[in-house]
Amino acid sequence: MTLSTPGCEISISEQSGGIASIACPPGHLIFSTQSPTPLWRLTLGGPGGQRPLEAEPAALKQAVASQNGIALRWEWPAEGMAVRAVVRPEGDSIVWMFQVELPDGQTVVRADYPCIDGLRLPDGAKVAVPPGWGLEYDAAAGMEYDGAYPSCQAGMAFMAAYADGQGLYLGAHDPEGHHKQLVAKAGQNGVSLCIGHWAAECDTHGGVYTLPYAMVTAGLSDGYREASIRYRDFALTAPWSQAGRLSQRSIPEWLLDTEMWLKPGETPWTEDDAECIAATQRNLQYCRAARDYFGVPIALHWYRWHQIPYDVMYPEYFPPKAGFLDGVAQAQADGFRVMPYINGRLCDPESPTWKAGGSEFAARDDNGEPYTEVYGSKVPLHAMCPSTPMWQNTVSALAKRIFEEVHTDGVYIDQIAAAYPVRCLDKRHPHSPGGGSFWTRSYRDLLDRVRAVMPPNTIVTSEENAEVFVDKLDGLLVLNAPTDGSRPIPMYPLVYSGRAVTFGFLYIPAPEKINSLAFKSKMARAFLWGSQPGWLDAGRVMAPDATEGAEMLRSVARTRRHARRFLVYGSLLGELTPGGDNPRLSAVSEGSFGGTYQLDIDAVIGAAWKSEDGALGVALANLDNVSHTVTVTLPLAEAGISGSFTLEAFGPEGSEGRAASAEAVQTVTLPARGALVLAVESTRQ
Repeated sequence: MTLSTPGCEISISEQSGGIASIACPPGHLIFSTQSPTPLWRLTLGGPGGQRPLEAEPAALKQAVASQNGIALRWEWPAEGMAVRAVVRPEGDSIVWMFQVELPDGQTVVRADYPCIDGLRLPDGAKVAVPPGWGLEYDAAAGMEYDGAYPSCQAGMAFMAAYADGQGLYLGAHDPEGHHKQLVAKAGQNGVSLCIGHWAAECDTHGGVYTLPYAMVTAGLSDGYREASIRYRDFALTAPWSQAGRLSQRSIPEWLLDTEMWLKPGETPWTEDDAECIAATQRNLQYCRAARDYFGVPIALHWYRWHQIPYDVMYPEYFPPKAGFLDGVAQAQADGFRVMPYINGRLCDPESPTWKAGGSEFAARDDNGEPYTEVYGSKVPLHAMCPSTPMWQNTVSALAKRIFEEVHTDGVYIDQIAAAYPVRCLDKRHPHSPGGGSFWTRSYRDLLDRVRAVMPPNTIVTSEENAEVFVDKLDGLLVLNAPTDGSRPIPMYPLVYSGRAVTFGFLYIPAPEKINSLAFKSKMARAFLWGSQPGWLDAGRVMAPDATEGAEMLRSVARTRRHARRFLVYGSLLGELTPGGDNPRLSAVSEGSFGGTYQLDIDAVIGAAWKSEDGALGVALANLDNVSHTVTVTLPLAEAGISGSFTLEAFGPEGSEGRAASAEAVQTVTLPARGALVLAVESTRQ
């Protein structure tokens, strides 16, 4: 049985119901087998809390093909169970639906469907997955990715596998943001892709479980870029996209105009008030030096302001350390916007909040135990259930107190858009036990409560970029992707550019030199992909041995202010590789979470953007310590520009000249550690 669309053809085995072959496009075979692997896998929960059972397809009971698609059915009469799958064409995509009939008392815990195992792509194949900005892996044996959605591990719910751009897209088009597990592997038999749904008990209703969203596959001819655009077509219809573009949202203007972020620096945890005050004043001096050097609007992300050590005794942040209130007021008087840190997910079991009844509101596992997580402080912390009114009130009350007593310009609530959801089985909580969509729904409600106590012209942000919170957060700090041999790719901005404010790029670990290629590449790619760069201690970037890295950051931050129509409000069209004098640069770099990695990158890198009014913008950055003259092929057709056009170059100090042209290939010279944006506008009426 074969299902065909213009971009993809899939054959289903009439004996097992597994996938027998995939061709993308039709005629271009990327997978074929004589022994189809299981199309689905199930974990079932028994009545009365029985141990979960694993299930896979038995012999296919029924297979019906029609012009509307293929319907498959498996049955286990003795167990009173049946599984039904429907595969149907929709435009150039193939949509997969799934249903399970169960005996009374049984529920689906997890459903993996469709399981696409063993894509045999040519040498040089790649796999694109959605942590942070997006990562591209070589599809070599041993490659493994396993990410929980929605979190920093999977900010969006799609993946792709391809060689020379041709391959397969797999996405969960889910407008409710259900808890999922995205898995991609490469082995001797090829690449495997699957997305699992962690269900809630309520997803099995009247003995029937129905996958509550569509799974979609499609052929690709342009790799991760086409996959991102395909997912964007769905994502912009989801509830979290209905706030519209940044030009339509009520985000404070000062945030949209911010060109870089700094952290004031460490204030020691000590009971010596004089030491705290002195440290704060030293840090503010670094911030002032940075303000004078960079000459752009800077926002400060202030950590460790509270009377408790970091990651200890949460959520008992108040009172602030000595000198913090005065430090905030001084920073604001000096022209900075200030945003302090709190955590929106964790509670210390030794804290007064936990001991005063907070333990009842922790998320709990199958054994009734709270989920325990340990970070750098080595202190056990428990993940709280975001559905509980107590936890929603705790976090919103903290935000309210920060705004009323400290008078900051915003609040950063850690982990909401970063940390993975957990299955909560506590039946006292106001959600159906298990997974499902309650995690997304509950944190959206929590953020609504925070927004209700925010004064005008203030912001709320979080760590990372889980898409389901885009409309509830004013800014997203994106930096958690691993440095494990994968290549960062702009999947997220291809979907959400012009709709989300991002800042940061990747962690800047303590051993990383600010003059290093790694640091310069992070600042440059933040610039090219529309993120507000920086996010490091002011003292590090203003140190005497940081001049080269500081110059790179200054170039991109100052150029960015002249290109907001593209890099803030516009839409990313994709990466761009300049030709000409553009050597490869290489260095062993410090890993984000320890270890090292090999960084290999062009000296001059670029990206193309389209503004809301139809202009084309090409952003360029030179990571090298010498100048380079490169050639740039303008993607005129993609921007809808034909014939003659005007070309204006913008550098750190503004316009560098305007001219008429009709040549798609332009020659550009970038100084060492320099940045430039070419603005192209059609002259046709």
